[in-house]
Amino acid sequence: MPDLKTREETLRDMLQRKFTFTPTTRSRVDRLLGKLFLTCAVLAIAAFIIEYGFFPNDATRTALHIIESVIIFIFCLMPLSRLLFVRKRLSYLREHMAEFIILGVYIIYVATSGEVSDVATNIWEGGGQSSGDDMIAGQLFIAANLIIRFARGNRSLASLSVRPVQFILFSFIGVIAVGTLLLSLPRATVAGYIHPIDAFFTATSATCVTGLVVVDTGSYFTRFGQGVIMSLFQIGGLGLMAFTAFFSTILGVKLARKEVALYSRAYEADTFSKVRRLLLYMLLATLLIELLGFGLLYQTWEPKFPDKGDLLFSAAFHSVSAFCNAGFSLNAANMEPYVHSTGTSMIVSWLIILGGLGFLVLMNLTTFRRKAIHGKPRSRLSLQTKLVLVTTVVLLLFGWLTITPLEWDNSFEGLSFGEKVTAGWFQSVTTRTAGFNTTPFNNLAPATIFIMIVLMFIGASPGSTGGGIKTSTFAIVILNLWRNLTGKDRLEVFKREIPDSVTQQALAVLVGGISFVVLGYFLLLLFETHPPLDLLFETVSAYATVGLSTGVTSTLSYAGRIVIIVLMFAGRVGPLSLGLAIGRRHAKGRYRYPRGNISVG
Repeated sequence: MPDLKTREETLRDMLQRKFTFTPTTRSRVDRLLGKLFLTCAVLAIAAFIIEYGFFPNDATRTALHIIESVIIFIFCLMPLSRLLFVRKRLSYLREHMAEFIILGVYIIYVATSGEVSDVATNIWEGGGQSSGDDMIAGQLFIAANLIIRFARGNRSLASLSVRPVQFILFSFIGVIAVGTLLLSLPRATVAGYIHPIDAFFTATSATCVTGLVVVDTGSYFTRFGQGVIMSLFQIGGLGLMAFTAFFSTILGVKLARKEVALYSRAYEADTFSKVRRLLLYMLLATLLIELLGFGLLYQTWEPKFPDKGDLLFSAAFHSVSAFCNAGFSLNAANMEPYVHSTGTSMIVSWLIILGGLGFLVLMNLTTFRRKAIHGKPRSRLSLQTKLVLVTTVVLLLFGWLTITPLEWDNSFEGLSFGEKVTAGWFQSVTTRTAGFNTTPFNNLAPATIFIMIVLMFIGASPGSTGGGIKTSTFAIVILNLWRNLTGKDRLEVFKREIPDSVTQQALAVLVGGISFVVLGYFLLLLFETHPPLDLLFETVSAYATVGLSTGVTSTLSYAGRIVIIVLMFAGRVGPLSLGLAIGRRHAKGRYRYPRGNISVG
């Protein structure tokens, strides 16, 4: 027995010495594997783009499948290689459990889909008809590994010494660049070609959830192109930061304190615990609301769609577009074909409203409702929720009660009484940065256009999928005006005092928004020959990321389209965020000058 125990200890020590590596060796291997993964990632993305974005012949497709097969083999070995060379293998296994689960699922699929040797041979040969499913499974395996690495790699960006506004700015630029590339691929368009400026315009409009289009989305783009557009306004509506943080969470990667602080400032959550709950709530609420909208639209439109595939895609596309306040439609006339469908108008309008309230407000309402049902104490609405709800209701009613009578015998002519009332409600809702329209906009009364310009400029609420200067900004500015008119020395609302810093920020957002609109309007007047009121409508629609148009978007010159692109981007990021991202940090001064008085007003 002692000899056996001694031999076991000797064997264990030998194995430990055999598979324990110096820090230098581990560092070199880690760098080597990192470079190998980067090379494989570039090759895989290039292969995907060529295969699904172009029209490769059989020989090219076979070569691409061989490259992908090699990448699959490397991706299968890579987690095991890293596990072999790390020092704390159990900790590494727990932290990278997602990669090993995906690897295990793929190996089980390959082992159970037939003879392992036959499957491997079919995949390696580029796949005939019999191995199509195997190749797709392998491509999904590659894509899953790329997504996981992207989610993990994004943490290093968040941990850098970068301001939240810069992080947001760069993330939007990156998404727009990728979207432009994908929309420029031959498979993205029916004609196989799109002008680079038009691809750039469409990608920016989708990412900034605007909805202005220079080509018809339904007829100009293929299903692949339309899927890219839908992905862009889904990412743009929630923000790339939310997606990467969510993927990091489900992968079991805990967000560091510095990362949480970054997300906290970006999404205006005042505590670390709240930002974690908010990120999870954003993704779950979006999924549930969009699924609900999809189901309702599917049931409403089912009799009108003979093709179930078209029905499924159209319902999903419009549900996501409505909740994200994107305003993109697959119909050449936008939502005009559904002007007689009260169900469609109500479903889409409430998706727009929910998307425009803001996730902090939605989360507060959910918490309030849950506590009220269970009779828990201290179930109250936050100050922001109250202000946003009151302002939203006032603006919706104002738009409804002004647009409806102004267009009663104009663009609403020919509709029944109920359809006119519904159309007025829908247009009041959609001017809040959604961009849909159920009635023609090329013959609106000038007074209606003015009302819509005001509503568009105000826009949705903070932390939402919509744009504009935001409802809370508008409310603070109006309340501050009332404070000055009544001679009060402080700003109060709902028995709470608003700090002067909030008032100053609201005024800065207002002035910044007006400045961008004035500059953009001036440039359009220089470049275009359309009626001035139509150009002002287009300018505000672009800056507030609304997407409504009187019909001039597709006729703009390329110079005018560039102006609209800049306005859409500035409106989505925000004038203050744009200025803070570009400008330099200034340390607080240790001195103060004597005060001086200036006459104003």
